Amino acid sequence: MPIRVDKVHHLVEYLDSLVPSIPPTLARLVVERDALLALLMWETSMRGKTCEGVTLSDFFQPDGQSLKLPLPSPLPMGSLLTLRPNGTKIVKGRRSGPFLLTAGDGTAPCFLGRLPAYLKHRMPVNAPGSACLFSPLTADRRQFKDSCL
Repeated sequence: MPIRVDKVHHLVEYLDSLVPSIPPTLARLVVERDALLALLMWETSMRGKTCEGVTLSDFFQPDGQSLKLPLPSPLPMGSLLTLRPNGTKIVKGRRSGPFLLTAGDGTAPCFLGRLPAYLKHRMPVNAPGSACLFSPLTADRRQFKDSCL
């Protein structure tokens, strides 16, 4: 049975409630990463394994141009980005069809509403692994690995 939107929002709200109690460190970024991953899976209906492998180069402007960083924060309501993952379970070895992502009005959690802040916090922490949007931690839990989840 698919998860309902209220359950996704509840999960993200729970993760958000943990953030104030966590110092602004890697642990906080892990919580923010997990919330962002849950929203991406919900908004695109992509499998977890596909979402885990998403890189910044998989995002495009609506006109097909590459994503330009840094993104304005917050993205204006109605802003659009296209996600075209390079390889999925169905489409192997090439870009899949597009997933259109839209920034919401801020009344409910959304992927594009959170992406700019996550990227801003994430980039200084681990530039080498920054191509992967969702990276695991190293064994010593001091930085992100230079690979995707």
